[in-house]
Amino acid sequence: MKFSIMPLLTLALLLPVTPLTAVEIAATPRADSLPVTAASRPQLAAVPAELAARAYSEEEFLVSGTASLYQWGESPQQPAVATGQRQRWSLRLLVRRPQRPALASGRVIVELLDASGGSDSAPLWNLSGAHFMRQGDVWVGLTVQRAGLAALRRSNATRYAGLSALPAVACAAPGTPSASWDAIAQVGALLRSSSRENPLAAYKVRQLLAAGRGAAAADLVTYLHSAHVQQRLGNDEPVYDAYLLASLTQAAAPVSDCAPALAATDPRQQVPAADAPVVLVMTEADVAAVPAVRLSDGDVAGAARRLYEIAAAPAGAPPATGALALAGDSGAPCVDAPNTFPTALAVNAIWQQLQQLLHEGQPLAQAAPLQRDAGGKLQRDPRGNALGGVRLPPLSVPLLAFGTGGQARDGSAVAGRRCALAGTQRRFDSTELKTLYGNRAAWLKTYQAALSQAVAERWLLEPDAAVLKTQAATAPVF
Repeated sequence: MKFSIMPLLTLALLLPVTPLTAVEIAATPRADSLPVTAASRPQLAAVPAELAARAYSEEEFLVSGTASLYQWGESPQQPAVATGQRQRWSLRLLVRRPQRPALASGRVIVELLDASGGSDSAPLWNLSGAHFMRQGDVWVGLTVQRAGLAALRRSNATRYAGLSALPAVACAAPGTPSASWDAIAQVGALLRSSSRENPLAAYKVRQLLAAGRGAAAADLVTYLHSAHVQQRLGNDEPVYDAYLLASLTQAAAPVSDCAPALAATDPRQQVPAADAPVVLVMTEADVAAVPAVRLSDGDVAGAARRLYEIAAAPAGAPPATGALALAGDSGAPCVDAPNTFPTALAVNAIWQQLQQLLHEGQPLAQAAPLQRDAGGKLQRDPRGNALGGVRLPPLSVPLLAFGTGGQARDGSAVAGRRCALAGTQRRFDSTELKTLYGNRAAWLKTYQAALSQAVAERWLLEPDAAVLKTQAATAPVF
């Protein structure tokens, strides 16, 4: 994943949004199922056997509607306003859900798919899909970016013939079409509706969350400045109950095809205060790449705001929980072994905290940011691990030094990108381990206590802690 880095970007999570006096009810679009055949199946489809093992199924839809187009208001402090122009849109919806509606949790996560690599990817599903299925959550992937739509049509022109035509424009087109902001709202309204068009008509939707990572998180910044304010439900409530933005390292998406680029310091680059909880999750690699991205925690008008910086997490966070799998430290094709820190487990716990906030009113936990010196450089302990931030037991009671930028052995550009995403790790030698813990029994006792503390503080879920505890029992530590 290639980041478009904005060194001067400053984000303020508590930027106020000027309210509008008029409220427009989010319309519900049309949805048509795209059946799977021997010659035609969804791009980005899950492995059927893996879904079936969890009693889940997958179905793809073409959703279509009519969107208002937006332009920026008269001042940078105002949200975007509708221009009066309307545009038809047709997008792809990929739905993974429990086969039996009665087993569904009532939570629906709508992930804006990230096409930074030229076609759709689902980085948040890759991190937390197993957690969603364990919980009985419904996951919905929505294709909104131009690159993703174009890749779908290239992959199967017949199956995806009905997608938006994406006409050429006289100016440089953004990564996300102008109609997407209303489309995102209308898809959410459809999923909450009693319409027969609703793919989740048989499911009780109690919580609807919007999420995105990377460029998709940048899309959500613009959505919050535009359709979130104007497109509402019939009770004047927001369409989405909460937002999770991950790895926000890019500029906010342009609000329209011909909108001029915003300055890095423009308030519309900032995550606005909204009448719904907003959580920003940054890895250590994200923070190291964009050191000026800083958000302050706080609650405004009853809506929670949180910034979580996950220490030790690389840019290309692995979904596996292999931080204690110490054997085979070969880094080929990278110089160093790849970082195996279990970022997914921290993200799972954040999803659970959002659920508890929405369902039970339990406040989101607060975490210290990663520590920096006066110049903004991340501070590290004597063994090389970062200080501060959200810290899971594999870091608080470490056997490894985790790094976030790897190098390729052959110096090639492709391998260089892969190794940069993979990060690095170094296994402590026997002298370091004995200095830190004395012996294996002492380390294991300290580690197990850290697992219990992380569960109690809601930074780790009990099923995930059980996995780490099992790994620790057989890890070749000393």
